[in-house]
Amino acid sequence: MLKKFFQSDEIKVALVAGFCIIAMAVLFKKILHIEVDSLISNSPAYFVILYLISGAAKKPEKAGGWILWSSIIVFFSIVAVIINVT
Repeated sequence: MLKKFFQSDEIKVALVAGFCIIAMAVLFKKILHIEVDSLISNSPAYFVILYLISGAAKKPEKAGGWILWSSIIVFFSIVAVIINVT
């Protein structure tokens, strides 16, 4: 049952976003010691919402769609860190 749970594309995208949120929080608070706006720190969650609204999760014929969305989430998380560091 757990294996079937992790095969869902929505769960994969949500796990990537959750990892990015936690990594950004640790990076900003523990390593860089800077305060960031909640809009920036929660930005990966907004991409999950866009993923679900766009209907990409409901198209099983696009088997690699979750990889694209996960890449977008990671990219914009890195951009948010770079913008806040400079």
